[in-house]
Amino acid sequence: MRTREEQISDIFPKFCAEDADETITKGDLRALLEYAERRAEQRVRAEIGRALDKACDTVMWIETPAMEGDNLAVTLCSHFEDCEGEADDNGWHPKAVEGCDQVKSAIAQHFRSAIDVAREV
Repeated sequence: MRTREEQISDIFPKFCAEDADETITKGDLRALLEYAERRAEQRVRAEIGRALDKACDTVMWIETPAMEGDNLAVTLCSHFEDCEGEADDNGWHPKAVEGCDQVKSAIAQHFRSAIDVAREV
């Protein structure tokens, strides 16, 4: 990958043609490249975020033999279930759903942090 200065050196002469309507400086070009990089980074982060949200939903479907036919979401809800409050449409009480949601959120945050670290390498 070329440095920003190498990109500017390559692009700059094309923006400074004698017959150009406007003059652009290397500073202007640098600012445009930085803006384009920021926008690209925002798009990448948004796409990663969408993919991560989907992955965190599907991780709750994981099943292992030790779960005896249940998935991770059911296992977590069972762990946090206290039978206090009114059950939701799926039969789970508020603490069970809250505990499951907190674990799911922690998993998502764990992966977001790992992805951020990996992208900075």
